[in-house]
Amino acid sequence: MTIDKKDRSILMALQEDAKQSSRDLSKKLDLPATTIHERIRKMEKGGIIKGYHVAIDYEKAEMPSTAIVLIKRTPIIKSGKKIIYRKIADLIAKLPEIQEVHTLSGEFDMMLKIRGRNERDIGNFVSDIIWSLPEVERTQTLLCFHTAKDTCKIELK
Repeated sequence: MTIDKKDRSILMALQEDAKQSSRDLSKKLDLPATTIHERIRKMEKGGIIKGYHVAIDYEKAEMPSTAIVLIKRTPIIKSGKKIIYRKIADLIAKLPEIQEVHTLSGEFDMMLKIRGRNERDIGNFVSDIIWSLPEVERTQTLLCFHTAKDTCKIELK
């Protein structure tokens, strides 16, 4: 499915406030509410809109600590490498403590974003869960001291 300028404007508005009604969006974007409703449903069905999420203040939700965990995987036989590598990422992504999983190029193979109540909880998770995975050769954990920006919003040009 491809999107056009109208779809992009709808997506940008929804990124600001996903609770807006089609009527509110209609006024803001100068498009008929039925058109907006139809386009949103089409983008949902086409997988462009994957869900609607809440912006959480993690300090107030008592999950103020953030860490980035870099993972170097154990060497794997070259045949089937991509399939196995993705399976590792998919396995880790299912863990509820993990907020993001990205596969990388370079010295490390994967990056995880983890949130926790404190650094001890994050450390325990890494040492008890991540290190116990046979596919993990080594990790480097980076604790975040300050978050200047944390958003899912992006400019859609």
